[in-house]
Amino acid sequence: GLDGSVMVWDVESKQSATLPGHDNPIQAIAFGPLEKLLVTGDRDGIVRVWDLNTSKMISDTRAHQGPIQAVAFSPDGWRIATAAVDGTAR
Repeated sequence: GLDGSVMVWDVESKQSATLPGHDNPIQAIAFGPLEKLLVTGDRDGIVRVWDLNTSKMISDTRAHQGPIQAVAFSPDGWRIATAAVDGTAR
């Protein structure tokens, strides 16, 4: 969201978890293939990976110098791709 946090809802249990951590608005978000991980990308080029079982951030890195437009997991869940407004992809 604009406050740098993500709220994740479990539709079966009707429970929610807030994942704070970004200092800037989140621009992109994707679930991992088994829906146990979540990746977020923000306006400053920061990518964070979250463990949805614990609601904890497990990785963060500056992937780009500018805003991230898209994030995605590989089908096996071991890699993450990012794309930014400067036209780069990693």
